[in-house]
Amino acid sequence: MAALTANKFIHEAMAIESIPQFLEELYEADIRPGLPSLAANVEGIDEATVLEWGDAAFADWMRRLYNPGMDFSCWFVCQNCTQKIGQRFLPSVKDNIAAGGEPSKLVAFCIASIMRFLTPLRAPDGQPSFVGCAPCKQTLAKLDVPNGYAVCDGDSLEYQWNADIPAVLPVLFPLRNLALTHGREAISVMVKKAATQFLELVPGVTAAADFGPLVDLVTDQYQEMIDGTPALDVMRSALHIEMALSPRNFAKRRAVCLEVAEEAVKVQEDVDAKGTPLTPLREEFASEEAKAAAEEAAAEEAAAEEAPKEPTAKEVCQEHSHDLIQHADQHMV
Repeated sequence: MAALTANKFIHEAMAIESIPQFLEELYEADIRPGLPSLAANVEGIDEATVLEWGDAAFADWMRRLYNPGMDFSCWFVCQNCTQKIGQRFLPSVKDNIAAGGEPSKLVAFCIASIMRFLTPLRAPDGQPSFVGCAPCKQTLAKLDVPNGYAVCDGDSLEYQWNADIPAVLPVLFPLRNLALTHGREAISVMVKKAATQFLELVPGVTAAADFGPLVDLVTDQYQEMIDGTPALDVMRSALHIEMALSPRNFAKRRAVCLEVAEEAVKVQEDVDAKGTPLTPLREEFASEEAKAAAEEAAAEEAAAEEAPKEPTAKEVCQEHSHDLIQHADQHMV
């Protein structure tokens, strides 16, 4: 993702709005839910400890990404990216599924963006070296990167790269041109087949079906990118949808404005190959807001009943009148 936005260093990419938030949501949705399985496999460690360690490790990792002193190259990270799918992402997907969950659009985007990065501009010749091209609004003077170069004119990013698994290149090459010439619906089946083949070329993967709905999620987002949508925009759409629908944190759901929620629904309806629409989020948000307001009003009413009541003006006058009468009676006696 950082390379597709024409950034040289990781800390520069972390300054792009929504990338840090994407990483935080990715951790919450796809990594943290699978951590308790470590407690079951390591004697003497409970779930609370594992989650505490995981949260601390993630926070430390984020600090490193922000740190310009690390001088960490985006392009260096892209090396061996196909192999990293099996090393970095799929174990978390497996753990999440084993814990009763399923992969989110966020982890699917990570894999789809690697596929987009490895999509060659020209037909592969059997060699690992290829030239890639992607829409990008930033500028980047020609830069020497591992295995080649990268340059961006503010409209299109071009880069030369070596695929760590050259067999993926002929799988991905035809799709970009077909998407531009035939349209989305005409090639949707081909894109899903290519996504399946790509995942099964990842070392350690036997069958893409082992990862639940991951193939469908990857297919949707990869197709968005080869249709010409910049990777950063696809990432933001995935993030907005995940935040809008996530049951993990109601506060985050309320933070997503209604306009973004409606946009997320439209994106999902457009990319859903099965044509299954989401529940209208405006109604869902209105329901949630009404429920929250009712609960808040009930809490305030309960607190008001328990709190000591201030006497009314009439009660104060009555009390003082009673005192005056008693005082007069005493004098008369």
